[in-house]
Amino acid sequence: MNIVFNLISLLTIAFFVTTNTYSFVEKNHLSAEGFWLQYSDQASGKAQSVIQIYRDKNGTISGKIAVPFFKVEKKHVVVPDISCAHNCGKGSTNGYTYDYTTMPASQVEGLKIIWGLIESKPVATKGPITYSDGSILDPVSGRVYSCKAKLKKNGTILKATGYIFIPWFGRTQTWKRIDDSTAKKLISKCGLTLKGFYPYTDEKGKINDEALWKFCSHVN
Repeated sequence: MNIVFNLISLLTIAFFVTTNTYSFVEKNHLSAEGFWLQYSDQASGKAQSVIQIYRDKNGTISGKIAVPFFKVEKKHVVVPDISCAHNCGKGSTNGYTYDYTTMPASQVEGLKIIWGLIESKPVATKGPITYSDGSILDPVSGRVYSCKAKLKKNGTILKATGYIFIPWFGRTQTWKRIDDSTAKKLISKCGLTLKGFYPYTDEKGKINDEALWKFCSHVN
C-alpha cells in the first residue's frame, strides 16, 4: 500500500511540475524575483536545482539554492553534496562577506550563490529587464565570478552569465521560471530531511528509494 501511495504521489507531483513549469507564459513578469529551475549544461534537459531569486535589504538582487537535485561528477549524475565545506571557501566580494567553511553555513541547500545584481528596467517597459554588476559563486570550485542576467519571454526565462572581465567569454545558463507552489512541493519532496540527509538516501548517502531519486534527478 505504501509503495502504491508513493508512486501515486510522485506521479501527481510530476504532472504538477510538467503542467505548471510554463504557466507564466501569458504573463509579463517585471522582476526576476521568484523560483527558477536551473539547468546544468553537463546534464542536458535536467534541472540541476531550484534557485530562489529575491531582493536583499539593500535593494540589490540575490539568489540561493533552494534545493539541489543532483551534481555532475566525472560526467555522471550523482546525489548532490550536503555541504561544500572543502570548496566554497570564504572571502569578501562585491559588498558581501561569506564564509562557507563550516557547517551549517556551508550547506549547499540554502547556499547564497548570487548577490549584488543591479536591476535596469527598460524605458517605457520596452525591451528585456537586465541585471548587472553582480557576483556568482561556483560551489564546486569555490570561485566567485562577475554576474549579469537578462529576463526573456515575458519573464519566464532568465539568462544568467558568470564571467571574468569580459561577459562575451563567460558561461551562460538558461533558467525556467516555476510558480511558488510547485517550487515548495519540490523542496518538500527532494530537500534535506531534519536529520540532514536526502529523503531518497540513508544516513551514509546511499540511495534507498530509487523511485524518489529518479523523480528528483529528472525534474525538467
